[in-house]
Amino acid sequence: MANVIILLSTYNGEKYLKELVESIQRQSFKDWKLLVRDDGSCDQTISLIRSIMQGDERMHMMESKGNVGVIKSFSALSEEALRIFPKTDYFMYADQDDIWLDDKIARTFSEMRKQEGVKEGKYPVLVHTDLKVVDSHLNEISPSFMKYQYLRHESKDPLGVLLIQNFITGCTVMVNRQLLELATPFPGKIMMHDWWLGQCAAALGLIGFLAEPTILYRQHGNNTLGAIGFSKKIVKVLKRSRFTLTRKERYGLFLKNLQDVMVQAEQLYDMLKQQGEGNDEVLIMLEDFSSILYQTPSVRRSILKRWGIRRQFFLYDQLFKLRLLKTPIATKF
Repeated sequence: MANVIILLSTYNGEKYLKELVESIQRQSFKDWKLLVRDDGSCDQTISLIRSIMQGDERMHMMESKGNVGVIKSFSALSEEALRIFPKTDYFMYADQDDIWLDDKIARTFSEMRKQEGVKEGKYPVLVHTDLKVVDSHLNEISPSFMKYQYLRHESKDPLGVLLIQNFITGCTVMVNRQLLELATPFPGKIMMHDWWLGQCAAALGLIGFLAEPTILYRQHGNNTLGAIGFSKKIVKVLKRSRFTLTRKERYGLFLKNLQDVMVQAEQLYDMLKQQGEGNDEVLIMLEDFSSILYQTPSVRRSILKRWGIRRQFFLYDQLFKLRLLKTPIATKF
């Protein structure tokens, strides 16, 4: 039985898919299997996958019907992997248009085992890494995705950040079985699967980080989520604020995002309660945050301070808190 199962969701990925699979096949760590689910491609993706599979018995394809979107597709893959590989303890996620560096699995696996040895017993662990940002022709844009985006790994109280901001990139992630069993099936209203896995790990276990790239993170016109340089992102936000959107529209976007992350926190709370997991402090934190819009400004300020709920970039953090404190008390949404 393979030590690592790689989960790949494809959708109209014929252009770059072969390069990804070849980079997985070149891995120095050989004890892996690749489980693929296609999410309703209308190009030659499926036939390409089947052609590649004929030459490598480590590749498997699960049956799928229609297009369900990236979150549900990865949820289905996760559930299937747990079912058909009952003795495998480690799982990774892959995006169809990236290239894995040759020692990606080996380095991530080493960090995983290191994190699992931090304390006694079996507990949920997630490991993520940095990425090298490249263009469609693999020319380097930035040697570090994290620095390019002004992101950083949070080793202390990561849930305080992860409640309102994600700093984990799914295609770099390895999780152990304890985490995946707790997190699946992915709830229907989460923001993204990597964000959800990160929250579950932060609430119940540990998150490890390799501050070095393990992937060539290809940027092109069809990325589901891509990388925009931080300075360009600031310019884009300022332009949108001044010229594109009205004040009412900007506030509407803020409120929608806040409601979405509150719902995600509520789903994490429900999952922990249903499974009898999580300590009282984590549950109270989630309960406080998921009801923050119903509180007065002074109570909101107290909740943020008590639980260390913050965004990483100072300007964004201050803007978030200012808007939150000025938002009228909600009755329902």
